[in-house]
Amino acid sequence: MKKLKSLIFIFSVLLIFILVLFKNLNSIDELYNYNFGRNIANGYSIYKDFNCIIFPVFPWIMGAIIKIFGQKVIIYRLIQVFLLIITEKLSFNLFKLLNKENNIFCHLICIIYLCLIAIFCIIEYNFFSMMLLLIILNIEIKEKKNVKDNIIIGLLIRNLYWN
Repeated sequence: MKKLKSLIFIFSVLLIFILVLFKNLNSIDELYNYNFGRNIANGYSIYKDFNCIIFPVFPWIMGAIIKIFGQKVIIYRLIQVFLLIITEKLSFNLFKLLNKENNIFCHLICIIYLCLIAIFCIIEYNFFSMMLLLIILNIEIKEKKNVKDNIIIGLLIRNLYWN
């Protein structure tokens, strides 16, 4: 069963990689998000030199990655692949924590969902926020925390969505 799950994970990673990298560049939002990160990598300041219509945490992270690895759209596509793979791994860990790790159906539904996102959507700040929430959810379920820690995590989530 463990080999089957690892084969499913490897197959889904390859499928996501192929679906994202060979997708047509037809979304204006993808170019906007790429250019926000590229502008930050070039040293421009948000809201001073250019207008950013989204909360700038994702463009800041993307700008740092673009500054390190180069200013190509393929870098943005690789960031998308990386976020999808992390989300898939976090989902599988969540299934494991909820005692659903032996249920192949849950894994297949997750893979189908992520492949549909890879085909029809772009991975942007909303997906990045969902990934952060999955990280917090995994930590919360893994370690049963007290009320004080839940208030701190609630404040962090509130600040994540506060514009």
